Amino acid sequence: ARVHSLSPTLRLPSRAALKVGSQVAAGQYGRIHLAEWDGVPAVAKRPYAALAADAALAGEYFNVEREVNEAIQRSSPETEHFPRFLGCASSGGDEWLVWERLAGCCLGGEGEAASELARYSGSGAKLEADHGLSPRAALRQLLECAAALHRLGYVHRDIKLENCLLASTAASATSSSAPPSSVKLIDMGSAAFVDGCTLLDRARSRCTSLDPDRSPCSPLYAPPEQFASPDFPFAFDVYCLGISYLRLSLSCLKSDSQLEAFRIELSSLAGGELDRWVRAKLTGTAVDPTLANELSDALPADSLPL
Repeated sequence: ARVHSLSPTLRLPSRAALKVGSQVAAGQYGRIHLAEWDGVPAVAKRPYAALAADAALAGEYFNVEREVNEAIQRSSPETEHFPRFLGCASSGGDEWLVWERLAGCCLGGEGEAASELARYSGSGAKLEADHGLSPRAALRQLLECAAALHRLGYVHRDIKLENCLLASTAASATSSSAPPSSVKLIDMGSAAFVDGCTLLDRARSRCTSLDPDRSPCSPLYAPPEQFASPDFPFAFDVYCLGISYLRLSLSCLKSDSQLEAFRIELSSLAGGELDRWVRAKLTGTAVDPTLANELSDALPADSLPL
């Protein structure tokens, strides 16, 4: 897939300026470390592939993530929804992408106030108690994050709770008078650029990372077809947001296995249509009272069956 040329406007840290510390998170194609850049607390990401055959793919996702973060950084009104990107660096024989560390955050490291939103799967009440955010408030922020990315012409394609950070200070996590935490969207390596790319170009895979034969996504969150439609590419992210919101709101979706069972049931019982699934769950002969109450709290009243 074609990757746009990188902008020379961002200042790149030198080898001496970037100090890489311990690893705090790992993904299939990248490793995250604590870092320091010119005295600024930071996090740094390098490409990683467990198999040699995946090295090229890890490099591709790394380059796409760099492109998207440069686009975000050039668009200052949008940066409130994402960690601040500092630039790129070489250190220890590796290439690194570097972000300013969020307040109280080391990407979910032990003892930090900030965390991945995935820690609150099926625990909306605890999310509100810890961070002052109801699932609806978190969804509103996630929608703003996605909208900001879409305005830049990118579809994320891997929105999930694990790719959403809660940025807060230690005080805001313990004080009821402190402002609620803010949600930051991360991990742009699966993104595709579609704005200004014609339907024909999209169909022929002439847009950054929009390959009709390959879709980097998380199947538990993605639409059933698992591919972004050339006609309505941003709808892909909207579906992922809906699943993310349900996972925050419903205690029966706490674990990955529960979410997987839900996706199977959603397909078999309701043909993938959420409103049909809700109707079946609320009007069946064996209604689960806990699920019924959680659905009533999570969904607008006019969307519920009478």
